[in-house]
Formats: sequence, structure tokens, C-alpha cells
Amino acid sequence: MAGSTIPGRPRSDRGWPSDVLGRPRKLNAAARRYLNRGLGSTGNKLPLFDADGQRIKTETVRLCVEKGWAEPWFTGQREPGWPVHRLTAEGFAVLTRPGGRN
Repeated sequence: MAGSTIPGRPRSDRGWPSDVLGRPRKLNAAARRYLNRGLGSTGNKLPLFDADGQRIKTETVRLCVEKGWAEPWFTGQREPGWPVHRLTAEGFAVLTRPGGRN
């Protein structure tokens, strides 16, 4: 999935999707919640569903993969079309960086 883009989304000079003003996307609240769920889980596995039982938005997962904070791990056995992701070392670093900034 590395190098994939969001159709119609401008790219920053680092090759990451940018917001409307052309700035590289930052770790937003939804991405932070998603990645935090991988801390301490077996194999740093990221959830398919949030704490309220709602499926994690595809845009959130895509952002995390494109930034290198998450990576595809395997495809779910119960739902074959739902890939399971895990937190990467870079994802761990962005969550534990002093000040929580990326």
C-alpha cells in the first residue's frame, strides 16, 4: 500500500497527502485514538472497530498507512475484505514523542 494516494488530493513535497492548503497532514485526533489502541495490544494490532463498536473510518486507516504509522498485517478471517493493520515503529514514535507532536 506504500505510495498509494487519495484521488484528487494534492500531495505535499514529501509525497504525503496534503490538506486543502497544501500542508502535510498531521496526526489528527481520530488517527491518534486509532493508533493508541495498538499500544499494548498483542503484536501492536490495530482495531477494526472503535470503542463504541463503530468501524474505523477508511480515511483514518489510509492516512496512518500512508504516513507510515500503520502497516497491513493480514486479512481478517471472519471478514475477508477487512485487512488488519498493526502499529509500526514510526507510529509508536509519533505517539510517544515528547509533546505528542509529529
